[in-house]
Amino acid sequence: MLKKDYILTVRDVLNRDTFRFAKILAGEGGLDKQIKWAHILESKDFESLLNGSELILTTGVGLQLDSPNKKTYEQLIKKNVSCLCIEKGAYFHSLSPEIKQLADKHNFPIIVFEKVVKFVDITLDLHTLIINQHYQMLSQLNEIAKDFTDLSLTHNGTLKILQKLSNYLQKKVMFITKEEQSYHYPPESKSFEVMIRSNYLKFHQMKKSEILTIEKEEILIYPSIGLGQVWGHICVEVNCDDDNEFIVSVLDRCASAIAQILLRNRTIEERKLNQEDEVVQSCIQGKSYPIEELMTLLSLPNQFKHEYQFRTIVIQTDFETTISSDNEWEELKLQLSLSIRTLYSQHNFLPIISVRKNQIVIICFSPIKEPVADNKNKLLQVTKKIFSSTSHKLHNAQFGISSLITDVSKLKDSYSDAKKSIKLQEANIIASPFYEDIGIHHLFFQLENRKELDAFVDQYIGPLIKYDKENGSELLLTLSTYLDCLGSKKEAAEQLFIVRQTLYHRLEKIHQLLGKDLLQPTNRSAIEVAIKAYYFQLSKSS
Repeated sequence: MLKKDYILTVRDVLNRDTFRFAKILAGEGGLDKQIKWAHILESKDFESLLNGSELILTTGVGLQLDSPNKKTYEQLIKKNVSCLCIEKGAYFHSLSPEIKQLADKHNFPIIVFEKVVKFVDITLDLHTLIINQHYQMLSQLNEIAKDFTDLSLTHNGTLKILQKLSNYLQKKVMFITKEEQSYHYPPESKSFEVMIRSNYLKFHQMKKSEILTIEKEEILIYPSIGLGQVWGHICVEVNCDDDNEFIVSVLDRCASAIAQILLRNRTIEERKLNQEDEVVQSCIQGKSYPIEELMTLLSLPNQFKHEYQFRTIVIQTDFETTISSDNEWEELKLQLSLSIRTLYSQHNFLPIISVRKNQIVIICFSPIKEPVADNKNKLLQVTKKIFSSTSHKLHNAQFGISSLITDVSKLKDSYSDAKKSIKLQEANIIASPFYEDIGIHHLFFQLENRKELDAFVDQYIGPLIKYDKENGSELLLTLSTYLDCLGSKKEAAEQLFIVRQTLYHRLEKIHQLLGKDLLQPTNRSAIEVAIKAYYFQLSKSS
């Protein structure tokens, strides 16, 4: 429970023996103001001498405290002085109604000593008390810091630290990370958590403590910083009666303990990612890991020993041209890995990941066999979410997905198949990222380095290719579009952005060059394959 006996207030001072001859004349509404120091003041030039929250002792010499002139009092109020204590005598006799009204309005306590007192005795008494209370405060902070540190070493330490903080301050508290993962306490303060989360963009980059008004509530925001980086923010509801300076000191200890948890978790995660990266790279280069060994290396669940299936997902990236520093890359690499792992895990996939600057490789295990169609649909939706959640980094990336496999010794082939799918997509030959959807086009890879494929292309569309090159025409594109539109001249003309009469002229020329009935089934299938093969070969040379 938070203790406040280290805070010295005006009310506390009036109960001291050194104030037995004191009487309050005005400003009783400010009796709970905190006093941080006692200061003897006998000069009218005091602006530079005060920091705020002082108890001022004076005889009134040079201050004109008897006068209705408000200037001195207004200056003291502006400097946030806690209270003014005046010795009644030659320089002060009574308080004018105008000054009393001013003091009451601003809750500025004005105290008079009816008898002569020793200011030195008062300052000695108050300074001793303030120092002792400051020591008590430091002892409390050390105690709570130790509790936070101990809790940081336990399971679910962040939530336990927030529970301790909430109980200590008797307030709703929350911690929200840069990735918008959040913890709040007490559990029934869900509305507080929703309010903070919906307004997180207002303070997500703050690097020092600040009180913000959020939906008419005063919220103290304190950053959790480790290794010079902001990991998240602690949010606490506050009000005008709180000692926010002390709360900030408590939050500083709390934020440090949470930062230690996040740093440890990051270190563990980085080690795990490095190990996964090595395993994935070894697999796609041909090293064979028995499933039992993969289970040991990557902590796979026991059910994988007897029943598992997987696909390899390859995402082509260009981070080499967009990332300028090693620190930026390491941060992005970790963020991508965590985001990918979270997305797949949420849909009952178990991914092992390798993130490199030129590509991301994900070997995505499924512990339970399911229909291929269901597996494809779910995996496609999850993979697309990677692009929507990291669109600022992967908006131009292409991805391919291998067939569903149950033999880990074929991981290299699985990786190769995913890359083939990307290659066909880049050549605009297929639209689906799945290797099993490439159909007859898988023959291109078997024939790509043989003369037979070039001969096949030349046999069926060679004259068109030659004519286009010599005349700068688009007959091959016209034919490809016409066949894709299933022979619909109206649709083909619209897609080519030409009038139908132009299309008729082009088709007539194509017939002359090829000498074939384009829509005759045998011719059509051969020509379509030849066009795809030509674009495939063209993509190799580009």
